[in-house]
Amino acid sequence: MSQTRAELTTADGLPVRFTVKDGDLFVHLLGDAARQTVVDGLYLPSRTRVHDLTSGRAAHHTPGRQGSVLELPELLEPSPVRALRLHPCPPPIGD
Repeated sequence: MSQTRAELTTADGLPVRFTVKDGDLFVHLLGDAARQTVVDGLYLPSRTRVHDLTSGRAAHHTPGRQGSVLELPELLEPSPVRALRLHPCPPPIGD
């Protein structure tokens, strides 16, 4: 039996929260995320599309040792929360 966790952290220790709606996974990075960010344990299939809702632009991802490496678009000003939409929703963590 797998467990789905709604809370994780980035490799840099930033808190991360998740929500799901209409087949999309929303990732909320709670703090000023680095342009290259890894959410520990979040491995995305290559077909997953990532849209940075904070910047309004696409974000790229590549496989990493601790989880997928997210290449986030540059922001004009820092944001206290960064929201990402992942489609389609990847399998639950632990599957």
